[in-house]
Amino acid sequence: MQTELANTLPKQILGLMFRRTIPNDYGMLFAFETSRSVTVHTFFMRFPIDITFYSENDKVIKVVKNMKPWQWVKVDGVKKFMETKAQGERY
Repeated sequence: MQTELANTLPKQILGLMFRRTIPNDYGMLFAFETSRSVTVHTFFMRFPIDITFYSENDKVIKVVKNMKPWQWVKVDGVKKFMETKAQGERY
């Protein structure tokens, strides 16, 4: 999978917003120095995404599938998370 790191503040703020589409084998990884509560939104998104949230020890703590534009989710104890195009979606 081709992975883009959201390793700057602008990349973390924008994420996948405003992109028309992304390849099926593409993901954006957000990683933090310490675990934290994160809120992820899909405002201004043009396609649904899947989000996988990981704990400090790389354990999957939550998977949100097919999150459509204009929604949000909050998850506690997140060390990193990956956004990908929703599986099965063709946009």
